[in-house]
Amino acid sequence: MAGRNINVWIENWTNDGVNVQVPRYSVSVRIEWTKADGTPGSHENAYRFPNALQNVPVARLRRYMEEIILREVRIQLGIDEAQE
Repeated sequence: MAGRNINVWIENWTNDGVNVQVPRYSVSVRIEWTKADGTPGSHENAYRFPNALQNVPVARLRRYMEEIILREVRIQLGIDEAQE
């Protein structure tokens, strides 16, 4: 059961100037969609993580990381259940 009335503050993002090594992954991504004019669109490419993140604007990357941190902390605290 998910918790209710939960207040969260994520503060003090600091660039500490330290780079850490992380595992590198490759993933194939295929996206198909219908454009506004009704024609089909598609995109297929192989991406490497974390290399694919180097062009993501910092504000967007920070928002994504806050979402990941919050979801994981909620699971660790037992507020939410993991969706494997």
